[in-house]
Amino acid sequence: MIIKKLKGESAVIEYSLKYGKEYVNISVPEKSDITVLEPEASSPIPDIESALIYSINNPIESPPLPNLLSPTDKITIVISDATRSWIGINNILPPLVNSLNSSGIKDEDIVILVALGTHRFQTEEEIASLVGKEIYGRINIVQHDCDDYSNLQYIGTTSLGTEVEVNKLLLNRKVIITGGIVHHDMAGFGGGRKSILPGCVSRKTIFQNHVHTMKPDGQGIDPRVGTGKLEDNPLNMDMVEAMNMVAPIFLINLVVDGDGKTIGIFCGDPYAAWYEGCKFADDAFSINIDKPSDLTIVSCGGYPKDINLYQATKSLFNAAAATKDGGNIVFLAECIEGGGSDKFYGWGKYLPFDNLEKELRKHFTIEGYIFYYAVYIAQKYSVYLMSKDPDETVKDMGFITVDNINDTICNIVNKKPINSIYIMPYGSTTIPKITDK
Repeated sequence: MIIKKLKGESAVIEYSLKYGKEYVNISVPEKSDITVLEPEASSPIPDIESALIYSINNPIESPPLPNLLSPTDKITIVISDATRSWIGINNILPPLVNSLNSSGIKDEDIVILVALGTHRFQTEEEIASLVGKEIYGRINIVQHDCDDYSNLQYIGTTSLGTEVEVNKLLLNRKVIITGGIVHHDMAGFGGGRKSILPGCVSRKTIFQNHVHTMKPDGQGIDPRVGTGKLEDNPLNMDMVEAMNMVAPIFLINLVVDGDGKTIGIFCGDPYAAWYEGCKFADDAFSINIDKPSDLTIVSCGGYPKDINLYQATKSLFNAAAATKDGGNIVFLAECIEGGGSDKFYGWGKYLPFDNLEKELRKHFTIEGYIFYYAVYIAQKYSVYLMSKDPDETVKDMGFITVDNINDTICNIVNKKPINSIYIMPYGSTTIPKITDK
């Protein structure tokens, strides 16, 4: 990551930020120390297929994948759904399946299991786009259903009390998990074990795991849970334990930059290879800053990262990590699809905040948690939201809606003691870490 200091000759500094599929020009009065927090460009992998084949045969803390296979094996390949299409799984499935064929495994003995978690079923068009034309129609593809107990089986209870009910296609077969590694505001990082839990388990198992996000005794979020946090994170530890019950034989995880380019491929032992990928992603997307700002201006990085408020909140949460308590956040998110799923804004009926937490503990959902955390941020900071979402729920959540971004910035700088300003052009993939808060 790099930090850019902006110094202008005039009293105003100009900068362009992505907003949907367009750009918005912002003008920042030069009365404060202005710093741009921007991801440093990483070198994309030029030949993904060759890199994958090399990694499969030179894995991390594992024998090469062909050494783990025999011609009589039944294989389940777990993939993420269309909400993670940025991973580019269609680029790795053909060489992976061809590698299995080279080990004597027939196409009819391979199943691709789409790890939906609690997400909606994908359309055939989405599935075809997700796996690519070479695989679609060639390999049997099954979408996981977290409520279909005819295809679920209990395999044990974790040390935290989560009853692990998994898709039967993960049992009595050799399982290969695929996915992408990104920072995650609950589990620390995505990828790895999340392909199993929440990806391919029952709704009950997901609830029992995810409720560990909240403090077991008392109010609020468990401080061990959060972006980049793995050690002692109860959510993560519970997920790893569930994955180990399934005992997948191999992992293939990618790290992708903000432009959708693959910058890292990690193959091998399902925990060790994933953990190495997490360290790589942390180095690629984290940035150390000396102190929090008085004002942070953040863009999600444009469409589709700001397609709806549910998706855009990741940028808001990252911006909050760079802002002092009680500070100001100017948040650009076009939100042409409003809040996103009805399940997100639906949590507005449980406001005010104290009641919202009570309901979340009773009926925990991802949408509910993201809604809850967004309201928490809006209480802790002054959040000025520029979007095209007409829903009044955003005001109920505590956001200050604005139409003119430059007037808003000018008013904040002129009316409040603003000594430092951060600009985050790619909020969803920029992870600030304050070294001396």
